[in-house]
Amino acid sequence: MADIIRLKAHVKEHKVWKMLKEEGVKPFSPDWIIWNKENKLEFVEVKDKEKFEAGSNFPYDGQGLDYHQFKNYMECYHKFGIRTRFICFDEEEKCIYYSYLDVLDKTPKNEKIYLPSKIIVFAYKNFKKGDWNGKE
Repeated sequence: MADIIRLKAHVKEHKVWKMLKEEGVKPFSPDWIIWNKENKLEFVEVKDKEKFEAGSNFPYDGQGLDYHQFKNYMECYHKFGIRTRFICFDEEEKCIYYSYLDVLDKTPKNEKIYLPSKIIVFAYKNFKKGDWNGKE
């Protein structure tokens, strides 16, 4: 029963999303919106996907997100000062990697890659690394 309720809610959310887009509104939904310890608003984006493994086109392991998500988060940062914590779970290493997107955005060009699938990937070497509980 709970799955049916969640499905109905998802369908209704999609209808509202579509309606907003038709109005010219640019909706996006962070995983979390939080008040940090300094009482400032922050977004949180969590990824639990397989890591992007180093290869011939990019020499670093890393993680990424849809480029349009990245652009929306960065626009909020530049217009309103709202930072986004980017947190990635790495099942293989049993750890998390985390950083702010505005920090990752400033990394050298060769330490991030834009994939044809419209994903931007950042090298793990520019993240902090913690255990499953987020401790360094």
